[in-house]
Amino acid sequence: MKKRLAAVLCLSMMMGVLAGCSGGNSAGAPAKETAQAEAGTGNAEQAESKPEKAAADSAGGEYADFPTKNITYICSGSAGGGLDLCARMISPYIEKYLPGNGTVTVENVTGGQNWNAWIRLIQSAPDGYNIGSLATPQFCNYLNKSLQIQYTMDDYTPLVNCVTDYCTICVRADDSRFDDVDNLEELVACLKENSETEFLVSLTSGGGADEIAMYEFMGWSKITNMTGINYADGISASKAGFLGAETDIYFGKVGDSFTMFEDGNAKILAVLASERSEILPDVPTGKEQGFDVVLGSSRGIVVPNGMDEELKAILEDACKKASEDPEYLATMKAGGYEVDFMGSEEYAAYLAGVKEMVEKYADQLGYNE
Repeated sequence: MKKRLAAVLCLSMMMGVLAGCSGGNSAGAPAKETAQAEAGTGNAEQAESKPEKAAADSAGGEYADFPTKNITYICSGSAGGGLDLCARMISPYIEKYLPGNGTVTVENVTGGQNWNAWIRLIQSAPDGYNIGSLATPQFCNYLNKSLQIQYTMDDYTPLVNCVTDYCTICVRADDSRFDDVDNLEELVACLKENSETEFLVSLTSGGGADEIAMYEFMGWSKITNMTGINYADGISASKAGFLGAETDIYFGKVGDSFTMFEDGNAKILAVLASERSEILPDVPTGKEQGFDVVLGSSRGIVVPNGMDEELKAILEDACKKASEDPEYLATMKAGGYEVDFMGSEEYAAYLAGVKEMVEKYADQLGYNE
């Protein structure tokens, strides 16, 4: 715990230097994000704190000096939240690896179920001077008929994924029912042996990745005695319900499960990622255990449709180099974030897969009501 506390304090100092003013409404951030929000949420003072400009690869053509002015990074998350912090952490490094001398500034545009920000991006010129944040699976909320959203994921272009906080499946370490449960096979056996008992599952948000992961798990395992409990107040409330034995099982994410695991309060049975988590290297993935689902809360970047392919490639390349920058990686690790870079094609395929999962459970999610 002392090492993790020191890391968070280190992040606080870094983000404090980056702190400044931002638009949008500030909202309470859940769990890990709340601690990080205390570190600061701004982008001012970047002249002093941003990374030194990298020597750009020799570039010719129309975009050799791009950008020549400020790029607005439109963030749909509130200042201080995880989406906002991830945007502010990477933006100076994107700026570092672009060929021109322009800046990258985060602007919070909240409300409208994230669509206030996304519509602004969609309606922007595809000239590279407006990019936007995207979070999964929230980007699929246009499928919710009650929201009557007129746009879809086809109205913008995926550029890159930056970070993914992958889903986890946990049980309490002091729950005697799970004394002999250390993996998914044993969890399935336990639930089936106690088929007369309804097991309650802590979920961090309705329609979130953890709820979809629960439905996928139930389908894979043929378990029918699980009921999700969505905590409207978010991650902290969901964790409190789980640790206080209001619920029996916790479907969360690496970032919010790690502290419970580190404190000895929870056993993490699986991480739903394609590879083992750097934060939890000893915990097997679901895929290793036969549960072939990769799902989490991803934070990426999208751009307006119609962007010139050369310009798009320049932006994508800068994001890739930013994601490999040692200083950036150290900052993200200190904050408990796992960098998960995906280029435009891979990211688009990943988003399409998430959309398929959401569509699969549209009825359970209440999207067809």
